Amino acid sequence: MTEEQSPTYELILLSPYTYPTHNALYLSVEAVVCFLNGYVTLWQPAGASIREGFPRIASPYDYEQPREGHLYAIPENPPPMLPENWEEDARQVGAIVFTVPEDRLQAEQNLVESLRGHVDERLLSLERDRIRSFFAFGFGYGHLEALFEAMDHENLTDYQGINEDLDLAIAALLEDTSEEGESPLQRAAQRLIDARDVLYTAPVYILDLHLLDEDRFDDPLPIAMDSGTPVNFMTTGKSLQQFAEKCPEKMERIREGISQLTVEVCGGSFVEREEPLLPLESQMWNLIRGTEVSRELLGTDIHSHARKRFYAHPQTPSLLQSVGLEQALLVSFDEHVLPYFHSTVINWTSADQKQVDALCRTPYAGDSPQTYYQLAHYLNETIMQDHAATIALVHTGEPCSWYE
Repeated sequence: MTEEQSPTYELILLSPYTYPTHNALYLSVEAVVCFLNGYVTLWQPAGASIREGFPRIASPYDYEQPREGHLYAIPENPPPMLPENWEEDARQVGAIVFTVPEDRLQAEQNLVESLRGHVDERLLSLERDRIRSFFAFGFGYGHLEALFEAMDHENLTDYQGINEDLDLAIAALLEDTSEEGESPLQRAAQRLIDARDVLYTAPVYILDLHLLDEDRFDDPLPIAMDSGTPVNFMTTGKSLQQFAEKCPEKMERIREGISQLTVEVCGGSFVEREEPLLPLESQMWNLIRGTEVSRELLGTDIHSHARKRFYAHPQTPSLLQSVGLEQALLVSFDEHVLPYFHSTVINWTSADQKQVDALCRTPYAGDSPQTYYQLAHYLNETIMQDHAATIALVHTGEPCSWYE
């Protein structure tokens, strides 16, 4: 069946949930993963090639009677409250149905199988590397729609332009052509950026923080480094020594990133201890030793102080200034509680009036699907509350596919 002969379908994720907007919505990890998988999978070129409008989210209660001309994504978790034999009835009336498990690749395969005979077969056998950008675009589109709703603003997205760009992008896949310069999908993505600028014209800062300690040396380096996206590593002088000995090739990549201004190492301490309980002389030794080791290994000074364990006391800014650390990460990664600050960055002042600039926004878990489900809500919060909109991510566990 050729593209001209193919009927169009409304692409619908049947879910009782939607992207959080004004308020956070906490679901089980399994439910979040199925939700994200289902929505983004609908943007696969094979599905997008027969779209009528853009993929959307709808309640199962509105579709207890399936309709012709619809493509339904059905999450496995939580199971939708639909009549018995609903999927069979949907197929009989001419709808297309596929299930969405927690395995994202399986969800994509389920869509491909459901579309056989409905779309150009060439779109069903494309290498995943050629279509990954479509999923990324759909991820951004869904959150932009939610952000307009969260900010109670008229949606000024250029839908017509995006629709035309998507058609050109899918046609380019079929013709196996690659344009020099900006691709149709990049133009569509730029339209999303233009729409976001209507909501908030200033930059939105993304701080990407990765822990570099003994139990994570074998982890691959962040994929952001491959695209030149800025990355921050948080470590100690001792951990940096061990890392350089065990992973010299990775250490060299970090040095290259520092020279290209895309990587920064935050630390300063040689080891992490209960600093507020120790004499000032011991605290000074820890900072001096840590900065010296870091300088020797990295080939440059570090300028930002960061620790996993709580360390703040009234003399801390003065101590940091004395060893050349001009910035600090003033957040708690353990059970300690810090005051809430209205600004993203504050001037942290000690009793002798020495100051350091301190980031005081607690990072979200960069390895949790929950973070990427709540993203529009988090953006709305920081845009409305912070002087400079900032989203900080910290990675402490296994890499998350949604981070990519």
